[in-house]
Amino acid sequence: MIILSKTLINGKYFITDDYLIEINNISAEARHTHDFIEFVYMLKGKSVHSLDNHEYFMKSGDLLVINYDQVHSFNGDPNALFCNILIKPEFIDNELKECKNLWSLFDTPHYNEFKNLVNINSNVIKFSPEEKSCFESTILLLNKEQHSSLSGSSFTTRAGINFIMTMIFKKMCEFSDEEFDNFKNILNYIEKNYYQNISAKELSLLCHYNPSYFSRIFKKYTGITFSEYLKKTRISNACRLIKASDNNISNIYEKVGYTNKTNFYKHFKQITNKTPLEYKKHGE
Repeated sequence: MIILSKTLINGKYFITDDYLIEINNISAEARHTHDFIEFVYMLKGKSVHSLDNHEYFMKSGDLLVINYDQVHSFNGDPNALFCNILIKPEFIDNELKECKNLWSLFDTPHYNEFKNLVNINSNVIKFSPEEKSCFESTILLLNKEQHSSLSGSSFTTRAGINFIMTMIFKKMCEFSDEEFDNFKNILNYIEKNYYQNISAKELSLLCHYNPSYFSRIFKKYTGITFSEYLKKTRISNACRLIKASDNNISNIYEKVGYTNKTNFYKHFKQITNKTPLEYKKHGE
């Protein structure tokens, strides 16, 4: 029988091996940190988890992603059942032995394709009924295999953990309703501030996304890049101003956020197929 264990020292949990899978009932757990990556999966019932002072209400089929050294506590229905999946990066790739960060996995050949796709702010993911059945079957098998000394158990465990990690990262690439609402706020911000010197990096910081993920969701929802969207918004508003007879065309480019008149005329022609003067005379 293989013995794997978890130890709490001065408010921080450690594991004796590179991974551990445990299934427990919910009980109150005080604030603590982890010297490993943790995925908390709700098998049955409900619980509330605090992660870096943000509360997450979880039910069956929900999974919480916890990175190294994030402050975590939880409570809930004593009859609720959850699974802890605890992993060190070196279990996936031995070259990550000194790494203490979940996202370092994206620098390995195994998970590199997720590097610019995963939303690292998606702390909670929700599995569909079909995904839930598949995920639970796998973690129940892994829970059994980790304590087995039979031939092939180590290979089964490694393959199974890579499988569930892939399931988790694939779900973290999807968009939630909350993200869509957040994105609508981004578009509203652009509409109100298009004449300012705004950038994709600035907006990604405002909505707490990394720049690569921001660029991805922007193109997902609009079909074009941020710079192209901003250009079209500025030219659209320039058209509106040109139609007002009291606006001097030579000054309009500054009113819509351009600092270079040549670029303004170039973009205006690209989008409307007219110069600003032609547009004023003949309209659309």
